[in-house]
Amino acid sequence: MRPGTRNRPRGAASDNSTSDNSTSRQTRHPLKRQDHRRGGETWRVLVAATPDERHLAQLSQLQRELRAHLGDAAARWTNGAGLHLTLRFVGDVTPADAGPLCEATSRACVSARPFQLRLANLGCFPNKREPRVLWAGLNGDLQSLPALQSNVAGETADFGKPPEHRPYQPHFTLAHINDGRRVTHIVEHALNQMQDDVTQRDTQHQEA
Repeated sequence: MRPGTRNRPRGAASDNSTSDNSTSRQTRHPLKRQDHRRGGETWRVLVAATPDERHLAQLSQLQRELRAHLGDAAARWTNGAGLHLTLRFVGDVTPADAGPLCEATSRACVSARPFQLRLANLGCFPNKREPRVLWAGLNGDLQSLPALQSNVAGETADFGKPPEHRPYQPHFTLAHINDGRRVTHIVEHALNQMQDDVTQRDTQHQEA
C-alpha cells in the first residue's frame, strides 16, 4: 500500500482492503476554490491509500450487489476511482503548503513496512436502525495500519484542521444512504445476507 495525498470536492464520499503490493492511483489535479474568509485560494486535501486492482474489483462487486438490493435512488454510490482508505482528512490547505504536506506524508511512511489487509465485514454508520453510510471493513495486519495512520497524523498535524483523536476505524465507504429510516429493513437484510459471502470470497482469494 502506498499512501498519498488526494484532493476531493466538498460532499464527496470519503472515507476503503489492500495488500502490500497495491499501488496508489495518480493524484488528480487539485480542486481549487476561493476562500473568502482568508481571501486566498485553498485545496481540500486528505491523505489516503488506494486499493490494488484485485481488491478494487471486490469492492466494486460488493457495490453492485448492494445496489441490486437498495436501488440506485436509495444511496449515493462511491465512484470506483474514489474508493480509498483514509489515513487523515487534512481539510483546506493553501497551494504553497501542498509541497511541504507531501514531504511530511513521505516522512510518515518512510519507516512503514509492507503489510497485508483483506475485506472482512460489512456495516453502516452510525447503526443499522438509522444507516447513513455503508462501509466495508478490514482484517489482517490491524496493528501496522493504525501505526501508519498515527505517523501520518503526527507528521501532518501542522496542516489543515487539527487531527482527530477518536479511535481510528479503517474502512472503505461504499455509499451514503439518502434516507436511512425508509430503507432500514432493506439495509439490514442486505448486510446480513451478504456478510457470509464477503468472508467466503476473501478466503477463496487467500487460497488461490
